[in-house]
Amino acid sequence: MTDATSCSDPAAEDLLVARVGAAQFITLNRQKALNALNLRMIRRLTPQLTCWEKESSTNIVVLKAAGDKAFCSGGDLKSIYHSHQEGGHYAQHFFYEEFSLNSIIGYYKKPLVSLLNGITFGGVSIAVLLKASKALVGCWFILPFICLLFVCLFVCLLFFFYICMCF
Repeated sequence: MTDATSCSDPAAEDLLVARVGAAQFITLNRQKALNALNLRMIRRLTPQLTCWEKESSTNIVVLKAAGDKAFCSGGDLKSIYHSHQEGGHYAQHFFYEEFSLNSIIGYYKKPLVSLLNGITFGGVSIAVLLKASKALVGCWFILPFICLLFVCLFVCLLFFFYICMCF
């Protein structure tokens, strides 16, 4: 792999960028945190994708993760929790910018491919929106919001049947 393009920030440790020909590779590199996305990663990924979308020398972007344990375990809940305990607004910035990134990914004009491996818990949102995802052997594909939706639907159905039985 060659060095990253001029659009990238070479000081990144948690988000590695490399180019191979006309392909750009982004590697989530927070293995100790199961590659959980933090605000710093989102703030680097957003302009990087925007830059590559405009570059004529980039034909495809591949999103992958360092290590075999996890593709992405979702958002960095530890940082969100600590910020909340200190009265900070990290969560508001995190979710606003993450959903903005999801929008960029969802409407991206060039092919985006993710290579899913290991735990893919909350990070499903950045993978599902892509035009192509490749789940590798041993991928645990979980979207916690879907589970919550099913629980809410089940409770609503129980309530509905309870109301129907009363009349």
